[in-house]
Order: sequence, then C-alpha cells, then structure tokens
Amino acid sequence: MQHIRPLRADDIPALVALRRRAFSHSQRPDDEMGTYFQRVFLENPWRDDSLPSLVYVNGDERPVGFLGVVPRPASFQGHSIRIAVSTQFMVDPDHRGVAGLHLMKEFLAGRQDLSLADLANDSSQRLWEKLGGRTARIPSLQWTLDFMRVPRLVRGPVRLVLRVLWPRWRAPRGVSRGPLTPKLMTQQLP
Repeated sequence: MQHIRPLRADDIPALVALRRRAFSHSQRPDDEMGTYFQRVFLENPWRDDSLPSLVYVNGDERPVGFLGVVPRPASFQGHSIRIAVSTQFMVDPDHRGVAGLHLMKEFLAGRQDLSLADLANDSSQRLWEKLGGRTARIPSLQWTLDFMRVPRLVRGPVRLVLRVLWPRWRAPRGVSRGPLTPKLMTQQLP
C-alpha cells in the first residue's frame, strides 16, 4: 500500500537514485547528493520532528516521491512563527500525478505557520497554485548568462557589448567587493 512517511537515513541512497531519474539533467555526483540530503534534511540545526521531510513509498516500501522540508524559525510582529521551506520536490516519472499531489497536500497540512517553496519548476508551481499557493514573481526571477553555449569566436564581442550595456557594479565609497567565503560569512553574520 502506498503511503507517506517521514524521511529516514536509510532512504538516502534510494532518494539519490530517484533524483537522478526524476531530474535527468542533474549533474551532481551521487556521493555529493547523498551528503547533501543527509546534511540538509537530517542534520539541519533547525530540524524539527513535527515538520519532517516527506517520503512517498510504494507497496514495497520503495521511495517513489520526496518533498524535502527545511524548518526555519522566524518572528512576525514580535511573535515566534515556524516557516517550512519545501525543496527537492520529486516524483518517479512512473508515479507522477497522485504521489506529487499527496506529498504537497501533506506538506501544506503541516504544523508550520508559513509554507514556502524553494526553486520550483513549472509543474510544481502549477500544483502549488492549484492548491491555493501564490507565486511571488519578483523574488522568483533568476538571471543566467551561459557563455559556454556561445561560440568561442563570438564570446569576445558578446562580452564587449555586455560591458557597454551592463556596466560593472561600482561599490559605494567605503564598501569593498570580493568573493564571499565561509570565513567572511561567519565573521559578518553576527
């Protein structure tokens, strides 16, 4: 019998395989994805057993769907609230439809005060909106310029045009610009 249950550590190898199957364009190595799942969903400092990541299993207890949940504590108008961010929403191509709908409904019925989705594709965005969610258009914009697809002989002229149309950002006086490193982040976060 198919059902939804919380993520367990022993699900991770099956979820890595599921991700490879659901997102064929993904280029992360399996061991890196396994580490990612472990850290983000099972070792997260805000992990909350009442807001677990969700696994949709078939009759053989094999994961055929997954919706990762990352709880985030926050405050609103001086009151503590719980935010649940959904991510890595995936369903085996042979089980699409019912599994995704049940995972999303289970997530939205959780104990969080606010539900957010991280990096939704078009299909999950449509499902989210059909279940009453809304898309924040401006924060959802992402800009990418892929020079690897531009022929080598054209890259120089493209860069020149971009420099004219999109000049480099100049930092205000007293503000420096450089790479964001983990050390710099830990120094600046407090």
